[in-house]
Amino acid sequence: MKIKKIMLVDDSRVSRMMFIKFLEETPLSFEFVEAGSGEEALALLTNNEELKHFVVDYNMPGMNGLELIAKVKAIDPEAVFNLLTANIQPDMYVRCEKLGVSVTAKPITKEKVIDIIKEFQK
Repeated sequence: MKIKKIMLVDDSRVSRMMFIKFLEETPLSFEFVEAGSGEEALALLTNNEELKHFVVDYNMPGMNGLELIAKVKAIDPEAVFNLLTANIQPDMYVRCEKLGVSVTAKPITKEKVIDIIKEFQK
């Protein structure tokens, strides 16, 4: 599957910048759409049907990452997600598995970014 765009949803601008920086250090090339909240991500999604790949932080003000994922999946069941979280409790993995969502533990590293992209390409 060819990935054209990835939406990064994280209330931390620094986290979004780090993800992009790590990816730019690889030979991979993608266009990014950034959102600082779940609400902003939903608004951007309505204007961009090409978005099928999402990297979403779990802990955000307002709507958390799993709530956002459920709403996007209701709009586009084919969308693919990776949830970034510092919450590595077994319950989090069970909840993500039920939604068909991959999980990456924070902090983010270049290796983890590459693993996320490889997962997206399956």
